[in-house]
Amino acid sequence: MGPIRILGIAPYQGIASLMDTVCADRENVEIDTFVGDMAAGLQIAQQRLADPGADYDVILSRGGTAELIRQNTDLPVIDIPLSVYDILRTIKLAENYEFSYAIIGFPAITRNAAFVCDVLRYTVEIHTIHDLAEARGVLARLRDKDCRLLLCDVVTTSLAQEYGIPTILFTSGLESVGEALDEAVQQALHQRQIRTQEDFFCQTLQALPHDTLVLRPDGTALVSAVHDPLPDAVHKRAAALALSARPQTCAVEAGRRLYDLTARPARRGEEPVQVVSITAREQAYPLEECGILFEDVQESADGFFSSFYRTTQTPAPGSLTLEQYLESRRPILIYGEPGTAKPQMARMLHGRSEWAGAPLVTVDCALLGERGWSYLLEQEASPLRQGGCALVFARVNLLDEAGLSRLLSAVSAFAARRRGLVLFLASGGALEALAPNFRRVIDALGCLTLRMPPLRDHLQDVPSLAGLYISSLNMRTARAIVGFEPEAARKMQQYPWPGNYDQFRRVLDELVLMTSSAYIPAASVDALLERERALYPGADGPKTPAAALDGGPTLPGAIALDQTLEQIELQVVKMVLAEEKGNQKRTAQRLGISRTTLWRMLQKDPQPAP
Repeated sequence: MGPIRILGIAPYQGIASLMDTVCADRENVEIDTFVGDMAAGLQIAQQRLADPGADYDVILSRGGTAELIRQNTDLPVIDIPLSVYDILRTIKLAENYEFSYAIIGFPAITRNAAFVCDVLRYTVEIHTIHDLAEARGVLARLRDKDCRLLLCDVVTTSLAQEYGIPTILFTSGLESVGEALDEAVQQALHQRQIRTQEDFFCQTLQALPHDTLVLRPDGTALVSAVHDPLPDAVHKRAAALALSARPQTCAVEAGRRLYDLTARPARRGEEPVQVVSITAREQAYPLEECGILFEDVQESADGFFSSFYRTTQTPAPGSLTLEQYLESRRPILIYGEPGTAKPQMARMLHGRSEWAGAPLVTVDCALLGERGWSYLLEQEASPLRQGGCALVFARVNLLDEAGLSRLLSAVSAFAARRRGLVLFLASGGALEALAPNFRRVIDALGCLTLRMPPLRDHLQDVPSLAGLYISSLNMRTARAIVGFEPEAARKMQQYPWPGNYDQFRRVLDELVLMTSSAYIPAASVDALLERERALYPGADGPKTPAAALDGGPTLPGAIALDQTLEQIELQVVKMVLAEEKGNQKRTAQRLGISRTTLWRMLQKDPQPAP
């Protein structure tokens, strides 16, 4: 072990000489001494510490200079004390003068000075300062009181000359410097031991087969033990995990690699930290192309909390509470008409379950293909094999008999071992009208069923739901809309909203953007609802059989208008996808949307299951 390296910053030359004298008698101790008071001393310290070859263990200084350096460096700073003997010597020296004196200085000086004066029953004015501005104020008052002598430190000695007040400097003796040096050596040895331990643990982390980050709550790295540079997306997600106080897991896809992140809380002394383990594995293809989408807990929460369903606090449906659904630990089938916020209910259940800190994995059964099946059923990294997550299966009705059997077998094993939360999403307004595949899922897995009611089932809530959503829109769009004119509110409440919450939210978005007054007028509502009736023909009356609509108005390409807007959009997407021979990248480019948006659109049923 090399010698202890000390940086000495002395406020005056005398104490610098004492530092050199004391260190000369010590073995295995080296000191570089410099003279500089307050800002000048700080500047010297910063210059020396910036030198890569300096390699100091500890800094030795005194009074206000020591405090200033301590505030601006992470290196330990030892303050040379002003002992009671030092103070007593200075007071006895002041007694040689015929007139009274005052004491002024930083707390390290005035604390011991007050003790000495109290023991000796001296009546002396003692003024404690904390910075130069405070010192000037005290000196101005003492000058006005015709003070003739000050006992002080170096800082106030130089300032007192400006105010014409004579001073006697408190000086540290040899024994005080020796005491501080002993403490500096002990502190340096302690710091070396800590650094040795940290180096050992860092080397241990580097030897592990996975990458490890130890992050502070602000996301900065306390320890970084990574073998290869990590993508920015992984660093960003790891920093987000550092904000949590509970264990979490997530997956980040970057290029052809999938990064699994596991974060566990720990403490470094009083400081909370997150230890994030990162494992990367190569992928032959993006999982998103196979209909498999990973959302970590933050992405899942963001998807729910930014939704209309969360903003309006729509009541939870069904006779059971969400907690009761989750207590059963059985798979849950969420069904309802298009636009009834089934994905948002899945996110809500995920957020309230015991798997809230784990990823939410959505599987679009219509897009799986052989590559997707291979990943789900054969690879060790599959969520069906690893568990510890929430699984959402959509469009199960489009699986063939073989695919349905494979899915039921894999999910049965997953659910039996209670490896996570299992949810299914089904389009259909009534349980008995669900596609046969969904009925088989219910029977085979013993699913609980959770119906998402259409908006028309509680039209009485339309005014309050609209008010809550308009409030959130006002914040996002800098509007100040109070609500609807009475006639406009009545029209909104009378319309049956066949597209449910998705349609309701879209109409509200447009009404807010087109309104410049405090209240949304009835004329605007009339215009938009007239358009919606064209998009949803027959919504105000009895349902018209599909066969009766043959020969009705269509869009180019024989797209019937007797569908919801969502169904029309999906049919257009599928037509373009067929023209591009299944190439999703070119399809997204032609439609002017992202591949993620395309994937989400393809998740939805083309029409309610018969």
